[in-house]
Amino acid sequence: MKKYQLIGRKKLFVRSSSKSIKVDYPPQHICSLPLEILMDIFEYCGDPSVVNYLQTMLNLSLTCKKFHGIINRSFLYNHVIFPSHRSFKSFAVDHLVIDNTSNKLNFIKFIEFINPMIKGNSNFEIKIAGSYSIDAESSFDNWNFEDYLSCFNHLLSHSFGLKVLVMSEIAPEFAFPVDGISSPVPTSSSSNTTSSSLSSFWSKKKTIISNNRTIEKVILKTQSGWSIPFKLSHISTILVNFDDIQELELSNFIIDDFKIISDLSNAIKPINIHKLTLNSCLYANTFKKKFKTKKLTSSIMFDNVKILQLNHILSGNDLSIIDFIKLNNKLDTLILDLNSSIFYNPDPTLKSKVFHYSKYNKFFKLLCSGVGGYSRLSNLTLSNFDLVDCFDHSNSHKSNNQNPANIMDDDQAENNLESLLKFLGYIKNLTIILSKECSVRKVKTCVKCGFSTSSTNDLSVEDLNHSNWSKLLKPLITSNEGKCIVKVFNYKLDTLFIRDNDDDTI
Repeated sequence: MKKYQLIGRKKLFVRSSSKSIKVDYPPQHICSLPLEILMDIFEYCGDPSVVNYLQTMLNLSLTCKKFHGIINRSFLYNHVIFPSHRSFKSFAVDHLVIDNTSNKLNFIKFIEFINPMIKGNSNFEIKIAGSYSIDAESSFDNWNFEDYLSCFNHLLSHSFGLKVLVMSEIAPEFAFPVDGISSPVPTSSSSNTTSSSLSSFWSKKKTIISNNRTIEKVILKTQSGWSIPFKLSHISTILVNFDDIQELELSNFIIDDFKIISDLSNAIKPINIHKLTLNSCLYANTFKKKFKTKKLTSSIMFDNVKILQLNHILSGNDLSIIDFIKLNNKLDTLILDLNSSIFYNPDPTLKSKVFHYSKYNKFFKLLCSGVGGYSRLSNLTLSNFDLVDCFDHSNSHKSNNQNPANIMDDDQAENNLESLLKFLGYIKNLTIILSKECSVRKVKTCVKCGFSTSSTNDLSVEDLNHSNWSKLLKPLITSNEGKCIVKVFNYKLDTLFIRDNDDDTI
């Protein structure tokens, strides 16, 4: 009877006989929903800031193979953060086994290591004010720097989908070895053993690194309150695993030209860093102090840098990093944060910050001149520029009565926005990104200079039309025979104005 009862029974879903075990779900089944909708559903299932978020996603991934694949790829392993050495050690025992490396490493796109381990600090001794010490994790079962380094190297060499690597809270003593990296990793038998005997599972076999690997971004941040000289040992292990770094971002480091040049005698391979971003970094030109008669040469460390971005510039001397990088004869794009305090008059009697034209107009004149060492510089981006606040119609009236060619002479240059714009007009491509405050300010209208036909209503930045921008940026557009291509964006990077060589609107 049971045999006949099964006849005609509809199948809920059919499993294919292939090794991939593809499942065909009925249209009403939740697994038949498009991936985009499933992703939205999973995002509502838990908040990453909630404590039990990880357990919720783990439970959800166990419901079926489809959910398991989506959650592992897009949620659990997509963005991995190791807040402590213990968390990384636990991850290594589960995933970094030499003869059974987890295939989930390929899902990782973002990794952050917080407070990476220091060599010779296996007991995790924390010093307070240089005199008191706390044995924070002395019972960490002999997890030493060699173990940490080996797992770190093995993780990088097998994470083929990795795009961003972050190392934050870097201590002053931290350093990778620079004489070649050995990468022993634990065998599968170690996963069920106690961590006290973990060191016995390391071998001396070097990892075979695949060629032509590229990582999009490497971010290094020092511990709060510290400024550390940047050196090769900060990225040596990364360079062993990756042939190209599209962008290297450094925060609160000291760029010492002599230190960087001398470090490169230990370079293990050519260094290809295409974009260098410096946040609150200091520049120390100690090479000139040590060798007064020698000429500073390009550094192999930054020999392939084509884009330099300076954010939160701390002093005028830090702008000299531009001269150091451009020695490679490849630097063609410069991005400057104009919200940095050095660009504004330090006079405390002024009610609002005023751009320091007398000091930096000549700097931008040289920068955009296209002569000498700046001949290759063709792209300049000024971010967080409070352009509207700097604009003054009365100065615009004066500039209309002057010859644009004469204003480029030092004796004729005035310390105002119009002169600055004229100097900027000599660069080939200029991009201006307005500050957030600037984007909400009103621009005063002016009938006299042709800015508007009515002076009754001020205009918001978003309401300025192409003609308004052409009047506001007239000194820039008319200088250098109008060869400068100008683009203006708000802080959200929405396009406000574009003027190319074919545009004759003034």
